[in-house]
Amino acid sequence: MSEALKNRKATIKKKRQNHLFIAIILSAVALLAVSLSVKLFFSKDCLKGVWDLDGNTLYSFDGRGNGCLLAGTDEYNFTYTVDEDKVYLDFESESAKDVGYTFTVQGDKLTLVRIGDIITGSFELTKK
Repeated sequence: MSEALKNRKATIKKKRQNHLFIAIILSAVALLAVSLSVKLFFSKDCLKGVWDLDGNTLYSFDGRGNGCLLAGTDEYNFTYTVDEDKVYLDFESESAKDVGYTFTVQGDKLTLVRIGDIITGSFELTKK
């Protein structure tokens, strides 16, 4: 094999390696961007505000992990955590049961679907 042919093959091989490296880097950047977008989309901030269930029951989320359930004249403070499309409420009072929901927010509508319990249900709340 001639020296020129060996050099040509080495150059082609190096270009392929460079293209592969660039593709890997771009894929990693794209994955990171998608991951951050999902995290921001499902962040606590999208729950921030007061949500009305039925005119008598309100959920209030402060956007920083604290909230309150107002049911008639009763008030139940809670902390909450968001994990992608799930929110978990940890009530201070033992008389209120801790609960988890999957959630979606579309405009001024919050849909909660109870998870991990015998009691299931879907609730649609409206932002006040």
